[in-house]
Amino acid sequence: LQPYPLTHGEAMFVIHLMQHKWGVPAPFPSYRTLAQRMGVTVKTTRRFAASLQQKKYLHREIRVGATNRFHLDKLIAALVALKHGRSAPPKQKPPPRRK
Repeated sequence: LQPYPLTHGEAMFVIHLMQHKWGVPAPFPSYRTLAQRMGVTVKTTRRFAASLQQKKYLHREIRVGATNRFHLDKLIAALVALKHGRSAPPKQKPPPRRK
């Protein structure tokens, strides 16, 4: 991925996170659930999420009284761009002008 490659731990974090994505809405597993599935500490899963957010591949939607939502739209766009041989996600077309 350009410009920031994923570490092995970040890739595993994404894989385990995707196990909770069943449709369009962002997945919202707890850090504890992800940590147990990955065999690491909760602190380590938080570090993976923070690193992915710093690389702009992940957006964490903080929710009070509920688990975070993890938005992976930018990572998915980067993977699609990589598949099509582009280094950056395609730019969206501006909306048509009204006359």
